[in-house]
Amino acid sequence: MKTIHFLVIFSISLFFCSCSKEPDDKVKNPLDINERENLEVLCKVWGLVKYHHPAFMKDSSRDADADLLDLIPKIMEANVQTRNQILFNWIKELGLYDSSKGGFDQYVRSKRIGSQTTKQEAIVDLFWMENEEILGTKLAAELPKIRYAIRSNRNKYLEQEIGFSFINFLEKGYADLTDPSTEYRLLALFRYWNIIEYFYPVKYHLPRHWDDILYEYIPVFVQATGMLKYRLAVARMIAETCDAMCNYNNIDWVPIFGNHFIYSFTTTFAEERLIVNNAFFLSGSQLKVGDEIVSIGGCSLEDIKSKISEYCSISNHAELLRLVNYWARYTNDPTPLVQFLSDGKLITQVFPTKQIREEPSQTAVSAKAFPVSYTLVEEGDIGYMNTNYFQPEQSSEMMNTFKDTKGIIIDNRGYSSLIQNLAYGYFTNINQVFCEFGIGDIMTPGIFYLYNRSNTLAGINYGTYSGKVVIIVNENTRTEWNTMALQTIPGSITIGSQTPGAIASTATVILPGNISTTMSISLNRYPNGDDAQFNGIRIDIEVKPTIAGIKAGRDELYEKAVELILR
Repeated sequence: MKTIHFLVIFSISLFFCSCSKEPDDKVKNPLDINERENLEVLCKVWGLVKYHHPAFMKDSSRDADADLLDLIPKIMEANVQTRNQILFNWIKELGLYDSSKGGFDQYVRSKRIGSQTTKQEAIVDLFWMENEEILGTKLAAELPKIRYAIRSNRNKYLEQEIGFSFINFLEKGYADLTDPSTEYRLLALFRYWNIIEYFYPVKYHLPRHWDDILYEYIPVFVQATGMLKYRLAVARMIAETCDAMCNYNNIDWVPIFGNHFIYSFTTTFAEERLIVNNAFFLSGSQLKVGDEIVSIGGCSLEDIKSKISEYCSISNHAELLRLVNYWARYTNDPTPLVQFLSDGKLITQVFPTKQIREEPSQTAVSAKAFPVSYTLVEEGDIGYMNTNYFQPEQSSEMMNTFKDTKGIIIDNRGYSSLIQNLAYGYFTNINQVFCEFGIGDIMTPGIFYLYNRSNTLAGINYGTYSGKVVIIVNENTRTEWNTMALQTIPGSITIGSQTPGAIASTATVILPGNISTTMSISLNRYPNGDDAQFNGIRIDIEVKPTIAGIKAGRDELYEKAVELILR
C-alpha cells in the first residue's frame, strides 16, 4: 500500500470530512450542528495535544482525562470564537515548550530498528491543524508547533516496549463507573478515536473515513445513557475498525445474541450456506449432517449477519462467516424453533438449550479429526501435522519420522503455537524475507516504520527433505503469521480459503467502565507489498468444503492435499 493512500489532500471546505453535514434525524440527534462540530474539534485538538505536548510526558502531574472532562461542558455550547480561545488558553496553561520540525523530520529519516534502516508510512493526515477558517489564527498557528514539540519518548499514556518496540496504552479504567455521565462517555469515544487515529496501522483499509466515524458517533455516545446502552455503543464503535485481532471484554452480549445456546448440533459454512456438520443428543430428531439451517429462534441467517456486522469487528467475508457460525446458535429463547432444509423439505423443530453461563460442553468432532499432533497417513506415504496440537519441541522428532515420506500436510485450520521455527530450521538453509513488518513510535504518532522480517534461523537443523509440502488454511486459521513463515518452505503450496487477516501483534485498550478491548498494533505485509491483514494469507489453490462432501463425511481440503502430494 503506497503512502499516498494515507496522504489524501482535502480542501478547506471538507475540514474534518464532516463539518458541513446536517443531522439525518433531529429526533435521534440531541445536538445541534454547532455543538457537534465543537465536540469534533475538541476531540482532535485534545488528542493531538495529549500525544505531543511535553506536559503529558511520564511522571507529569497533568491529567489529560481531567482536562477533557473539564473542557467538554465549556466547549459544547460555545460559539466558534469562544471555543477556539478556550482551547488556545488551555494549551498555554500547559506550559512553555520548544518546537523543531527539522528535528522531527530528521528523527523520521534516521529511524532504525536493530541494524535495519526503515521506510516510513503516515497513517494520519493532519491537514486540519493549520485551518485558520475553523480554528482561528492563534490556534491554527499553535497546533503545528505542538506536533513538532521537542519531548522525551516517555509519554504518560504510551509505553514503548523494548525489542520490537510495540506500543502499549496506559489508561485509567474508571472501574467504579456504573452509569457513566455524558462527559465520561465522550471521554471513551475521544480516547478510542485518537488511539485508532494515530496508532492503528491499517486504518487505510476501513470502508469509511475515520473522521466520519467520529462525527457519527458523537451523538450516539451523548445518547447512550445507562451502562447497557453505553457498552453497546462502545461495541458498535469498535466494530468500525474492522479489526479481526479485536477482542473485547465486559461487553454484554446477551441482549444482542441471547443467553441460551443450542448444544445438540454444530455447523459450518459450505457454498455460502450454514450446514450441519455434526448432530448428537438428537433422539427422535429429523436433523442430520448435511442439512441447511434456515433460521434459529425466528432469526434468519441475514438477521444474524446484520447483528454481527453491527456489533463485531469484521475484517473480511471469511471472518463474517466464522462469526456467524459462532453466534448463530445463541438465542434469547430457552426452547427455540429451528428451521432447516432436509432433502429439500423445510422442517421446523424445537431444540433444547443451555444457558451461556453454564458453559455447555461441545463434544462434536470434525469428520476428519486427528487427536495427535503429527502422524503418518495414507499408508505411511504422507506425514500429517495438526498445528492445533503441535509443539515446537516436537520438530526434530517429527521431521525424523517424516524424512522418507512423499510429502507433508501442515493442517493450520485453527490455532498454532510458534511453529515458524519449523520452516526456519528444517526446510531451508537460505535466509529469506517473508514479511514486511511495521511498528509505530511514541515520538512520531501517526507514522509507522517498516522493515523486513526474515527466517534468520534458517538451516539450524537443516536436512534435505525432497517431499512436497502442502499447507491447509481457512477462516478458522488464527495464527496466520506462522503460515506466512511456513510459506517460505521451498516449493510449498497453500490451499484452502480466505483466512481472517488477523495477523498483527496486539495492544490492550481500556475505556471508562473498565471495558477492555484489543487492537492490531503492527503492520504485516508480504515482501511484494500485498497486505496480509484484512486480506488474509496468500492462497495458491482455493478449496472449500461442499454440502455433498459434508453429507458424505469427507474432508475435501485434506483430500486435495493428498492429491497434490501423490499425483
